[in-house]
Amino acid sequence: MNYKFYKNEIGWFIDLPNWKENIADLQLVANADVFFEELAAGNNEVFATLTDEEVKDAYVFSLNRVNNGKKKEAYYGGAFYDAEINGRKLEIWLCDVTKFIFTDFPNKIYIKKLS
Repeated sequence: MNYKFYKNEIGWFIDLPNWKENIADLQLVANADVFFEELAAGNNEVFATLTDEEVKDAYVFSLNRVNNGKKKEAYYGGAFYDAEINGRKLEIWLCDVTKFIFTDFPNKIYIKKLS
């Protein structure tokens, strides 16, 4: 599954043409924006494959925990993933839009930048 990620004056977003809800739900926050900023390497858009099947030379998001609506954390609902990019370790929160792509929160998400 190939996706476009783009940055505008508000921040980073995933482009999901079939998304029928609020476009604000597609904004990348909580270190997902940091990850794609680094992946884009100075560009305002990046194309990447996202899959839950192992891909050689891909970045890996590993499921840390699912937060089923616990409001005691800054980001509730969604899931937290551990990832690394350019030697930098990140805890990344992904909202329920992830379920739109994968139907659930996979144990691993492989992200490979397309040239």
